[in-house]
Amino acid sequence: MSTLRPLKLLGIDYGEVHIGFAFKPEGTILALPHSIFDRKEGDREVLVEKVKEVVEELEIDMVIVGLPLTMQGKPDKMADRVVLFIHDLRKHISCKIDQEDERMTTRMAGKHAHDLAAAIILQTYVDTN
Repeated sequence: MSTLRPLKLLGIDYGEVHIGFAFKPEGTILALPHSIFDRKEGDREVLVEKVKEVVEELEIDMVIVGLPLTMQGKPDKMADRVVLFIHDLRKHISCKIDQEDERMTTRMAGKHAHDLAAAIILQTYVDTN
């Protein structure tokens, strides 16, 4: 059972084209879908700036990024891109950044519900930490 966390958290479902955001307000234990950012391949700087904007707008204390793993718990083909994305975020965002296993989130949320997938990732983090 999770304890009430007084932090504002941002969850991110990283995809090649669609990036889902979810938000957990301060003093709650419920993650809520926030928005979906559509990007073009290769514009990592634009994506980092978008995350930075959301972090500042919502006054986020911590960012949780979904890490794609196989059903066997090993990194999948997107994991290297996500790790690079996390590295980029750490260079440009001052709040703490962590990762959470995102196995099955797309199946649970639906193929195009990236904000809901981000909420599932974030809720899993909140429930287990």
